[in-house]
Amino acid sequence: TLVKKLRNDFEQFLFAGEQLFLKKVFEEGAEQGVPWREIVVHAITGAEYVAENYRSYLASLLGIDFDRPERGVIGVNFGLSELSLSILSENLQTLRLRRLACEDPKFRRALYGRETTICPNIMQYYPYPTYLETVPGPDGENQLVVSMLNPSLRIPLIRYNTRDCVELVSYGTLAKVVRAAGHEHLVPPSRLPFGIVWGK
Repeated sequence: TLVKKLRNDFEQFLFAGEQLFLKKVFEEGAEQGVPWREIVVHAITGAEYVAENYRSYLASLLGIDFDRPERGVIGVNFGLSELSLSILSENLQTLRLRRLACEDPKFRRALYGRETTICPNIMQYYPYPTYLETVPGPDGENQLVVSMLNPSLRIPLIRYNTRDCVELVSYGTLAKVVRAAGHEHLVPPSRLPFGIVWGK
């Protein structure tokens, strides 16, 4: 109801929330006659793992075309509530890389460096506010370890193990894989390092 009342007062709407919350909002909105496809809607969500078909489903409800980001984007953010900040986030290129990997098994194998039936989120991060590293987990997976670099923090966390399974990849390494696969246009312009988030 609120969106219907405000639809002509704003150029675009941004929704941020957990996956199930956003799904409920957009589904119930459609049932109540919210013209999602006629307005510009962006959505940000996050979790240990966000399936790509979830994003496709929301896009079908909202009328989002991933080749036309000016009409709306559904992005994933990786944050840690105990640190009160965002650690890794998607951009248009990493979003498109993941969607391509879901469609192309050969590219998926090259991008993730292994055979996999799932496509983890590919995200970039700023190395200045936080230092990211990985340590081996009990099953041999890489677990994310975060050190806060802001000296003014009252309780700085040093080498805090989040228990998230994440692979850290340099910009040069990932860009080389993407270029070798013939997708130069999908190399992110920002030369920041990457995190591939497999889950908890």
